[in-house]
Amino acid sequence: MSGIPLDTRDRGWIAPTLLVLGVFAVVAAALLPAMYLVGREQDDRRIFLRDYRVPNEFEAFSSFCMDYILGSDEPNDVIFVGDSSLRYGLNTREFERKSALRAYNLGSVGVLNLAGYTCMLEAYLTSRHPKPRLVVLAVLPTSLDLHDDEGMPQEMHDVKPRFLWCYGEAGSVPRPHNSFAYLSRQGFKHVYGLLVGGFAHFTDSPIPGRSPETYHSFRRISIEERGYSIPPNRLLAKIPPRDPSATRDPFRITDRFAEELDQMIRLTSRHGVPLLIRLTPFSGSAPPESPTLRAWADRLESQYPHVHVDRPEVLLYETSLFFDPNHLTLKGASLFTDFVARQVRAHLESRFGNRKEDDHTRR
Repeated sequence: MSGIPLDTRDRGWIAPTLLVLGVFAVVAAALLPAMYLVGREQDDRRIFLRDYRVPNEFEAFSSFCMDYILGSDEPNDVIFVGDSSLRYGLNTREFERKSALRAYNLGSVGVLNLAGYTCMLEAYLTSRHPKPRLVVLAVLPTSLDLHDDEGMPQEMHDVKPRFLWCYGEAGSVPRPHNSFAYLSRQGFKHVYGLLVGGFAHFTDSPIPGRSPETYHSFRRISIEERGYSIPPNRLLAKIPPRDPSATRDPFRITDRFAEELDQMIRLTSRHGVPLLIRLTPFSGSAPPESPTLRAWADRLESQYPHVHVDRPEVLLYETSLFFDPNHLTLKGASLFTDFVARQVRAHLESRFGNRKEDDHTRR
């Protein structure tokens, strides 16, 4: 048995450990300036998908839209832009069959908000694609109550500013992160990404929270379905029961939403493209008519001749037609697609001259 006291033997590890840590600190400090330059150069290249990790679903679906916009030149009669309720709710190929119109679904993710959808639409309207006959903005009615993204997980919070930085007009969008520490970390991560094979190394790895789906599998479906994401036909999240006697109007339009919508309206006006706004079905409790949305719709149409808000403003579908509070099932998407196909066809034929409400049966 050793005669050296236990606490003495333990303290013997302190010096070597401190030495190793000191060496790492010195090396890291020496590399930081170089890694900062690497990180800043990579940031200046404005590459949206990271080359050192698997993209999250918000990045993946946003990138699929831009891949189509920048990589194709095919003509479309109708371009849909909006959030994930559109991506899951509008079956593009079914819409094309029922309307006899060529279309593409650029529904992406709600975290992009209207600023992101407008950036996407501007890229489309200034790309090699011929000008569409109609742009349809389709979002949840609750998204009109747009606030700052407080409390949002960091992976979601970064998507919108980085999307605008990478795809927006150069010089018009501030760099999302400009600190020495952040760009240095990005430099180290980029070097790691190069060592393991870059973005290609991660394209067949499961997307966090969506296993077994990968970037490649989601992208293949997006291409085949013209932007539409096939929804599950079963409940995935609890949906609060609807109060059939609800009388309170739950919808609000914030100044921030109005300001961002104004940018899209001005964009479509500059390009001479009519804009149809179609709020997607609502699973919550609300009266069949919303005075707030009706006044908002009337105000937009009186102010902008090329804008029309589709009626009825509120679509109350049965909760059984949703797989979570915001997204329609396969059956719900089929019903909504059929309705939108009829409405879009009618709007194009009338050139927005007929403001008569559709007698769509609320489901």
